[in-house]
Amino acid sequence: MYLKSILNIIVLLIITGLGLYIGTIGFIREDLKESIVKADQLPVDSVCIEGTKYINLEKAEAILEFAELRSKYGDWVTDFPELAMLFITAIIFGGLGGVTRSVHLLAKKQLQSYDFNLLINPFLGVLMGLLTLGLSYLIPTIFSSDSTEIRRTTLICFALFAGLFSDQFIQSTERRFLNLINKTNEQKDNN
Repeated sequence: MYLKSILNIIVLLIITGLGLYIGTIGFIREDLKESIVKADQLPVDSVCIEGTKYINLEKAEAILEFAELRSKYGDWVTDFPELAMLFITAIIFGGLGGVTRSVHLLAKKQLQSYDFNLLINPFLGVLMGLLTLGLSYLIPTIFSSDSTEIRRTTLICFALFAGLFSDQFIQSTERRFLNLINKTNEQKDNN
C-alpha cells in the first residue's frame, strides 16, 4: 500500500510536470497564432524590421515572438501541424484538470493516495480535452451559419475545466445533446 502511494504520487508529479511544460508552451503558441490571425485582419501599414518586411507592426511583433518561442523551446513548437498542436494542448490541459481533481479529492480525504482512481482522473481529463476539442468545432457549426471557431485560448481553458469537473461536464453535455436531438426530432415530426 505504501509503494502504491509513492508510485501514484510520482506518476501524478510526472504528469503535472510534463503537462505544465507542454501546456504552457502550447498555450503561448496558440495565443501567438491568434495574434497573427488578428494582425492579418488589421489594415496594411507596412513595416520593415531587420530587413524583413511585414504587413503591419502587430504581425511583425507576433512573428518575432513566435520565432523567439521556437529558438527557446525547439523546432517542435513550430513544426507540429496546427491541428496536432491544438489537439495536444487540449488533451494536456484536460489531463491537468484531471490531476487537479485528484489532488482536490486527496485534500478533502475523499480519495486515498494508494487508490488507483487517483490516476483515472487525469486519464478521464485527457478524454475530456478531446471532447472539448470536438465540441469547439461542432458547437459553432450547430448554432451559426458561418463556420467560426471558438478562440483557441478559450478551448484550452474549457479543456482544463472539463478535466476538473469531468463528471458534471459529461452529465451536462449528455443532457444538452439529448435536448438538441429531441428538439430536432420534434421539428421533423411537426413537418
